[in-house]
Amino acid sequence: MAQTLRNIFVDNLKYYRQKKQMSQLTLATELEKSANYINGIENNNTFPSIEMIEKISSVLEIPAEKLFAVRSENVSTVAVDRRKFASEFSEQLSVRMKADIECVIEQILGKC
Repeated sequence: MAQTLRNIFVDNLKYYRQKKQMSQLTLATELEKSANYINGIENNNTFPSIEMIEKISSVLEIPAEKLFAVRSENVSTVAVDRRKFASEFSEQLSVRMKADIECVIEQILGKC
């Protein structure tokens, strides 16, 4: 079964959160987010920004790379679809950047 980097991230987020014995609510509180936000990530409904990934890794006290690494117990069964992940990630990043730019423009115009 092929697994995307996005799925690896989700699996690792759950793994390292549970390894630290943190609930979704505890992690969310540390990140100043809602438990629904963490739940959305762990259910693969949303994906965090690069900045949020850095905050998550800081709270979990692990390097951010570990959130994207195939853990040794899964090495033999995982094939990573990097192109699909890159496409999904860049699409989400583009949407977020567009929204941020629109907000900045509206702030300049006094509408945001």
